[in-house]
Amino acid sequence: MKSSSHLEIAEEESKYLPINAFDNNLETVWSGSAPNYGIGDWIQSKFDQVLVLAGVGIVTNTEVVAGSKEGWNLVPRPRLFLLELSNERKFQLYLEDRPGVQAYLLNLPQRLEKGWIRLTIIDVYPPTSGLEVFYNPPIAEIYLRGKTLK
Repeated sequence: MKSSSHLEIAEEESKYLPINAFDNNLETVWSGSAPNYGIGDWIQSKFDQVLVLAGVGIVTNTEVVAGSKEGWNLVPRPRLFLLELSNERKFQLYLEDRPGVQAYLLNLPQRLEKGWIRLTIIDVYPPTSGLEVFYNPPIAEIYLRGKTLK
């Protein structure tokens, strides 16, 4: 697991590490630290088995950084991701401006030989608060839909 960056706040740094996006815990998030609301930040996961990838699910959780459900609009939310695969295929994933899981099925399952996937934030929904924002989009979980082969 690696990323272009992660948010570093004293005593809270572990709350924003890239591993958090794959830990099956919606209370932890990965949040990058790139300028311009995280546009250009990426997260990558490698795997040691053959994976036939059929889809991806993405969950954002602004409660972790905003402190409440009412804080949804106080932090930037991802609008567009670029999904890159180790087999050199690329897909654009558009997210609605809402909480919860957003799933994307690939029109043709992709066979990845001990490879990787990378998600890059291309565009965001900006915060609507007018306050200075110190957080980038919080990604709570990334789910890979598919099966591993031996």
